[in-house]
Amino acid sequence: YVTDIKDSIEVGIAPDNGGERMSPPVLPESGWEWYDLGAIPNGYNTEQSVIIPHVPARYVKIRLRGGTSSYSSRWGLRHLYVSGDLPPTEAPTGSPSSSPSKLPTPSPTISPSSSPTNGPSKSPTESPSSEPTFIHDWGLEKHASVAAVLPFESDTWPDNYPKDINNLIDDWGGSEYYIPNANPNVDIEMDLGREGIVTGVSVFTWYVTDIKD
Repeated sequence: YVTDIKDSIEVGIAPDNGGERMSPPVLPESGWEWYDLGAIPNGYNTEQSVIIPHVPARYVKIRLRGGTSSYSSRWGLRHLYVSGDLPPTEAPTGSPSSSPSKLPTPSPTISPSSSPTNGPSKSPTESPSSEPTFIHDWGLEKHASVAAVLPFESDTWPDNYPKDINNLIDDWGGSEYYIPNANPNVDIEMDLGREGIVTGVSVFTWYVTDIKD
């Protein structure tokens, strides 16, 4: 089966605005910085990635426009990955904080593997001995509250949708996240809970899924 995303895939990141962490996430209206992943015409287990230049961010949004599939009446995604570095959570009030005063100096990043059988792995990067080692860590999506939302007020989900969003962030196991062809435009919203460094985002589509625009 083929899934196309005919119009576009864009990734936006935004800094911490001090808002309370909610599930599903509540994202800010402003402060977004956008990156283009292109489209997926004639895709089959296709992975599109973008490297982000070590930008401090708490929120991630993925805009998918023009999704469709030759399978029945639905298209889908297989997995989402977000790479970067999150600081430790703060210690309780009254005890020393476990958070470093500043994040480690980032090193050049490595894009994820395009193999459909394995998820991206942690790839340590080299730096001078006097500098702390920076780990380019895939898997920040597992720290996030995540939701799939329809971007336009006129859009509505059919019965039994949206599906369980956890299928997009589980460990690799062949799970899929289905979306009806009647809804070709979807936003995936993430709140990492605290500000860290985001270095890349990868979108892995399900079987033959095209995102053409």
